[in-house]
Amino acid sequence: MTGTPLRISINGRFLGQPLTGVQRYAREWVGTLDELLVAGDRAVAGVVAEVVVPPGLVEAAPAWRCVALRSAGYGGGHAWEQTVLPWATRGSLLFCPGNAAPLASLLGGQPVVVTLHGLSFLEDPGSYSWRFRGMYRILAETALRGADAVITVSETERRSLLARWPGARDRIHAIANGAAPRSFLQVPRTGPNSDPCQVVRREGGTGYLIFVGSLTEGKNLQGAVDALSLLRSRYDVRLVVVGAVGRGLASGRIRIPESCANRVEFLGQVEDMERLVDLYRRAICLVFPSRYESSGLPPTEAMACGCPVVVTELPALRERCGDAALYCDAEDPRTIAACVLQVIEEEGRAETLRQAGTRRAAELSWEENVRRSLEVMRSVAGERLR
Repeated sequence: MTGTPLRISINGRFLGQPLTGVQRYAREWVGTLDELLVAGDRAVAGVVAEVVVPPGLVEAAPAWRCVALRSAGYGGGHAWEQTVLPWATRGSLLFCPGNAAPLASLLGGQPVVVTLHGLSFLEDPGSYSWRFRGMYRILAETALRGADAVITVSETERRSLLARWPGARDRIHAIANGAAPRSFLQVPRTGPNSDPCQVVRREGGTGYLIFVGSLTEGKNLQGAVDALSLLRSRYDVRLVVVGAVGRGLASGRIRIPESCANRVEFLGQVEDMERLVDLYRRAICLVFPSRYESSGLPPTEAMACGCPVVVTELPALRERCGDAALYCDAEDPRTIAACVLQVIEEEGRAETLRQAGTRRAAELSWEENVRRSLEVMRSVAGERLR
């Protein structure tokens, strides 16, 4: 079955979108597929893959060597996805890695596999505009009813989907994301090797916590800021914030206490991987007090960089991080601060977390994600493209 010919057309709309978790998944998935094709890996025997994009996005694509790139039609955005993409990908399996698929493909008989990353627009409605929530509810429901297979990013999210759409049980597959972009592991270690926890414990020493995520209510930057205000009474620490508010998202209102004035640094979206890796490596720890997650890329990105991790006690994050993180209550900044203090003050705790995080990151592979996804696609093709 592995060598059976399989033609895949990939919805490339993600190349024109801001680089958040969904777009990172899509880029890593296609990049890993390309590397497996170059290597002649057995898992990709017989696979012919292309990324289909709106005109104008060709130059935004990485330099893939075996995955073809094709522009089609006119326009862009949802209109292109719903009208041009079905016509442009006839005769092949359509893979949509970014939640949404064309209704015409789902309802018109084309074999379709969709990655549905989560139900945050339902579970965390305050983080989205009403237009976005309404549109994605329609798209998610149609995908779950019409797609030949739905890939989701954790067993936790699979259970959530089944609770709402039990009829899709046989078509939903939980396949874990890789830990971090492959480029993270290629960034050389440079600069000082000082342990940031030791530095901040010294009299007059300073350091920073890092928050990575969209600036919405659900990601709970406010919890990280409030924890910082508690820590400031003991240590000279600041908070570095990496993230922005994408289209369709609603910005959370952040209150910065006087004690934290000039101690919260907003960097915006950081798309330079070397810079992001450096930020993780120099941080005391990642603070990730999210209220909802279906998987969560920043915690395992941090782990891959040797950065200790403090995350919310959520089932998906327990599944993702295991024993390689400290767990807090998103609604209680005191627990967030207490976890950070463990990292700073407890002898050996930071190093233990670094080692456990490195092991956990190594267990989460993009190669394994692509291999398992291709198994799902081959099964679909075997039924639909005979």
